[in-house]
Amino acid sequence: MDKLNSYIAQAQQTLAQIDEHISPMYQSPYDTAWVSRVRDKNGKLRWPHLSKWLIKTQHADGSWGGEIYYPHDRVITTLSACIALKKNEKDLPYTAYLALNKGKTFLQEHVFRLSHVFHELVGFELIYPMLCHEATQLGIEIPTYANGYTELKRNKLSRVPQEMLYSPNSTTAHSLEFLGDSVNSELIAGVAGASGVANSPSATAYFLGHVGSHKGADSYLEELVTREVIPYAYPCRLFESIWALNALTYSGLSITEFLPPDSPFWSELRHMIEKHGGVGFDESFGIIDGDDTSIAVKLLQLAGTKISPDVLTQFQTEEMIFRTYNYERDPSIGTNIHALEAISLIDNYPNQEEVYESVLDLVMQEKQKRGAWTDKWHISPLYIVSHMIPALKHNITFRPTLNQIVQEVWSNQNPDGSWGYLEKSTLEETAYGLIILGHYYQIDPSEDLKLALQSGRAYLESSYRIEKKRYPELWIGKVLYTPHRIVDITILSALILCEKIL
Repeated sequence: MDKLNSYIAQAQQTLAQIDEHISPMYQSPYDTAWVSRVRDKNGKLRWPHLSKWLIKTQHADGSWGGEIYYPHDRVITTLSACIALKKNEKDLPYTAYLALNKGKTFLQEHVFRLSHVFHELVGFELIYPMLCHEATQLGIEIPTYANGYTELKRNKLSRVPQEMLYSPNSTTAHSLEFLGDSVNSELIAGVAGASGVANSPSATAYFLGHVGSHKGADSYLEELVTREVIPYAYPCRLFESIWALNALTYSGLSITEFLPPDSPFWSELRHMIEKHGGVGFDESFGIIDGDDTSIAVKLLQLAGTKISPDVLTQFQTEEMIFRTYNYERDPSIGTNIHALEAISLIDNYPNQEEVYESVLDLVMQEKQKRGAWTDKWHISPLYIVSHMIPALKHNITFRPTLNQIVQEVWSNQNPDGSWGYLEKSTLEETAYGLIILGHYYQIDPSEDLKLALQSGRAYLESSYRIEKKRYPELWIGKVLYTPHRIVDITILSALILCEKIL
């Protein structure tokens, strides 16, 4: 009981920290490279120390990017860093030249690996061809063929009305840098606000490179540079809050154990839904989406607040599955699983059985298509499976598949109790593994499964230290990133679940 209470207290403490104005992510080399290119009205680099940070943080293989090798992340981040160093080279020491050459060598050897992953990064099909073009113009001799992404870019842009390309209410604003040198100087002027351009440091830096100066954009980047963390996205308080709370729904305890029903957060969340029709990853972002909204609806229902079905039906397609954003090329399995969880808590959701069947079909098609269950927002299969199992464990139709999934996850547990589907074991993936096995154990307990859970719990307990732990980047945005407080709470949720059931 002492351990359980300690984990609950740590989760509550971490939730309370979300309101603090501290970035929930680590520094992003991709975004830092873009910000390092910004110059003042006299043509001088505004923040020359950022280029030095890039040189210092280059990987031994010449690349930049996340801790775990993921081709799209390493290639696009390295390309961005090389372009920044090349454009800034006259203002930088000789070490910049050496770093640039190492980066170019990496690109020559790794661009061909772009076809070797399940999911691309956000906006990759738009940004990558532009960066290849810019590199060529700068005389950077790297493979500049776009691996079919030029055609994918045309396909994506054909879905977006032209008037929305520069709209702060369109997701293309988050990847605004894709416009390159084809920008319309008149239309771009209205895309920035107090949170820069679509809460993206890289898009904001690109914007300033074309407009010269803008009060909101200037202040936004100045704030991030002063805080010495330029993350992939900021601010994202709402995303952090609801996803941390969602992780706690898998702990086996009521969500109100962590945040009581009379907490102001619940009324604030409901007000956001009533005001905007849904929620996005931050109220300042200005774009609602099916994933964050599904999570918010689920949480409010669990906390005792009834929500109208209309909040979710707006994201439902003709095929009776759910979209995350307008103009997306592929649906997200995660968004659809989260929508299922939400509608199961809503009274009289229209055509609920048909919707349920359509989403289950989508889930099964994902396995057939890719040979694994994956989601477009995370590179580890364990992430989406850890959300699927709690959502579908009582579905009789899904039971044979459920048994197969659990056996696959169980067989991939390492001898030390950990999990890791990529280069190494990670605490985050081990937490997902424990959530998967823990929820299955509740419906089909066995002594062998209990031993696996105990082994995984021992690994987490011996390795987890909330104060100083750095987690590998596994979440998919324009680059890989880590919302570290969400990961903290996911680990605590897994430990709480184990304490509760073992």
